[in-house]
Amino acid sequence: RLYNPTSPTMLTVLAFLALFASAADAQGCTTDRALETGQYLCSRQTTLPDALRYDWAINGSHITFEISASAAGYVGLGFGGPNAANPMIDGTAWIGFCSVGGAIMDVQEYRFDGRQPIATNAILTDATCIDDGITTTVRFTRTLAAQNAASFAITPDVPMTMIWATSDTDMLAAHAPNDRGANTVDLDPPITGPCVVDGNVVQGSYLCSFDTGLNGIVFQWAVSATQIAFQVSATVVGYVAIGFSGPQAANPMLNGQSILGFCGPNGGAPTLLEDFVFAGRTPQAGLNQSISNTFCFDDGTTTTVQFTINLRGGDFDIPILGTQTMIWATSGIDMLAQHAVADRGAGRVDLSADGMIEDDGGDDDDDVCFSGSSMLALKRGEKKAIK
Repeated sequence: RLYNPTSPTMLTVLAFLALFASAADAQGCTTDRALETGQYLCSRQTTLPDALRYDWAINGSHITFEISASAAGYVGLGFGGPNAANPMIDGTAWIGFCSVGGAIMDVQEYRFDGRQPIATNAILTDATCIDDGITTTVRFTRTLAAQNAASFAITPDVPMTMIWATSDTDMLAAHAPNDRGANTVDLDPPITGPCVVDGNVVQGSYLCSFDTGLNGIVFQWAVSATQIAFQVSATVVGYVAIGFSGPQAANPMLNGQSILGFCGPNGGAPTLLEDFVFAGRTPQAGLNQSISNTFCFDDGTTTTVQFTINLRGGDFDIPILGTQTMIWATSGIDMLAQHAVADRGAGRVDLSADGMIEDDGGDDDDDVCFSGSSMLALKRGEKKAIK
């Protein structure tokens, strides 16, 4: 049930993609590591009234999705059939719904016989559904290969017609005419956009910037096929940190990942610039194998750090295409320690294109973001020199 690659519509799409592809041949949604629920590399926001968004990541054999919408009932995402006027007909979809509290939950894959959904009985691993009273969020992982005769193969390297729909009913039922949409999507496009350079990134030469509005935190960046160069500054004499959220929207720091740096006056000791992954709120020191071109300077008013980090192959993958939830924080001391509740923020940022589309807010359950035991264990990092 794929778009016909020889159709005039598809040839136009392929020509468009070829025209705007950069010299970089890196694919933006693929990772070499195991897929993790809540960790995605690409995102697409639809124009539905219910603001349906889907995020995903791919490895060599599987794809993992998150589908969310401000709907009280089901959310659905799939691939269109051959009828361009109504792509749901003879298409396919994953549909999930649940009640607040989880007493009702159902996440399944369907093939449409006309408009009639028929379960394919494909296995969806790590399938979950959460209804918080405002937003319904469905997550699952699925093989790229077809699992049985009723199932279907997913081919990320071929642009496909994606279909989506929502309902306010916790059951499989017809949706309202306006609660659905479709578009042609490449599930594994090359890394392109106004923040992307041909060739290598160079520290001090940035294409995009974003002002978080918090403690003067401004980050600037440029992206290549394999790396991203950042400069992060804040009006603080202490640490500055930016990173990527974990799976919990209410507290995006939990199980997230970040790069944190601080230095003494005029760039002197103590110094630290390191990547961390969080086990809950506890930072686990990264291997630093992916960070280079590091620099930190504290002029007595503002702390500025610079670093280049690999998009793939380090302690975590950097999501580039589409909006992803980024986190940021500051502290007034030159050591790894908890920040105040007011000194952190989060929002969805597109690193391939300049700007933030929404403020996630995020709300810590309490004001302790580092455990006391982790601070002692990580003091060794303060001895690391910054170039």
